[in-house]
Amino acid sequence: MSPGPSYAPVWAGRALLRELLPWLGLVLLAAWTARPTPWWLVGAALAAVGTALTAEGKDRARSGALVLLLTAVVVGFLAHHRVALLADFENYWSRREAAVARVLEGELEQLLATGESTAQELTGVLSVREGEARHRWVSRLRTRHDFTAVAAYDSAGRLLVWDGTHQGTVPDRVRAGTVPYAYADRPLFSHLYFTELLPGGRGTAMVAALLRSDIPAALDAETGDFTSRIRARTG
Repeated sequence: MSPGPSYAPVWAGRALLRELLPWLGLVLLAAWTARPTPWWLVGAALAAVGTALTAEGKDRARSGALVLLLTAVVVGFLAHHRVALLADFENYWSRREAAVARVLEGELEQLLATGESTAQELTGVLSVREGEARHRWVSRLRTRHDFTAVAAYDSAGRLLVWDGTHQGTVPDRVRAGTVPYAYADRPLFSHLYFTELLPGGRGTAMVAALLRSDIPAALDAETGDFTSRIRARTG
């Protein structure tokens, strides 16, 4: 049934709208490429929806245009965030640096506080009976505070008890307890040490934290170093 004379302009307008909507969407996408604001993409998306709602029959040309438009809108939305990020990269990088600095500061403060308190607690090692009981006590202390290694040395720097892992030789100044903190940077591993003198000057309590490991990623070794933990938190 054909529309009456009074409806002819309306039907003609709708037909024209159906033909123009896909191309209107493409024009809006082109405008977005020239001036990347999200509103152009919103308009293109609405044009795609309108095209779908007004579709009739199996017009291959309009169907192809619709598929192209929908694909372009999706790609445009995905690209918009990247474009906005690049346009504001300096501010983004400043915010990221500040966020990483806050995480690093908080983690480092916690490491220093825990290292000091653990070394202080370790000074009680001589009150524990020698042998297996002393080693279990030291092992529990290290595990509880998640340090790489803990040890006690006598006044001559000889080892009394040890638990954990350590790469390289513990520095002489650490074994002697002449400094409360020490940092040793080696080619593959870097350690931060905390020390406390044992009661009566009978030796040194030592706590070691692995700050950095440069083991190649191909070896797939999880060292649990401080730097890797910061990287995992901040990306």
